[in-house]
Amino acid sequence: MKLIKSFLFFVLLLFSVGARGQYTSENSFMRKALVLFQKDYLGFYQPSQDVMVDCIYGVTKNYAYDRKTHNLYVLTTNGNFVVTLNKDYAKIVKKNPDIPQLKTEEALELSKKCTESLFLKMEQYNKLRRDSMELARKKFIEDSIAHEKALEGIRIKRERVKKERELTYKANHIWKSVPTGKIKLYCPICDLLAELI
Repeated sequence: MKLIKSFLFFVLLLFSVGARGQYTSENSFMRKALVLFQKDYLGFYQPSQDVMVDCIYGVTKNYAYDRKTHNLYVLTTNGNFVVTLNKDYAKIVKKNPDIPQLKTEEALELSKKCTESLFLKMEQYNKLRRDSMELARKKFIEDSIAHEKALEGIRIKRERVKKERELTYKANHIWKSVPTGKIKLYCPICDLLAELI
C-alpha cells in the first residue's frame, strides 16, 4: 500500500512539473530569466536580461538539465529561464528521458542559442507590429484626407445650390405683383438691384 502511495505521489509530481510546467518557490530555489520579453505601452516586446522572477508559468519546452548544478533550462513563449530545482524535483527531472542531461558548458551554449532564437522571434514580432502600426497610420491619414475632401465637396455643392436659388429668386422676383394696398412695402432685394443698375 505504501509503495502504491509513493508511486502515485511520484507520478503526481512528475505530472505537475512536466504537464503544467510551472516553477515556484515550492519546487525550486532560484528562478532567473536569462532573457524575458515584456510588452511596453505601444505593444512592442522589450527585453530584460538576468532578472529574478517569483514564478514561471506556461513552459513550452524543457530543453536542458545540468545534473551538477541542478539547473533546469526552460523556454516560455516570451522568455528563457534557468531554474535551480530542489532535491525532490531534481530527482524527478533526472529520470525524465525527454529532458537532455547536459554538462554545464553544453547547457550554457544551448541556452545562448535559445536566447538568440527568442531575440529573432521577438524582433520579427516587433517588425510586424511596427509595419501594422505604420499601415494603420497611413490608412488613417488617407481616410482623413478623403473625409475632408468629401466635406469640401458637400460645402461647394451647398454654396452652388444656395447661389442658384438666390439668382433664381432675384431673376423671378416681381416686386410689382406684391399686394401693396394702402401700405407701402419695402423690398431690400429690389432696392439693392435698383442701386446696382
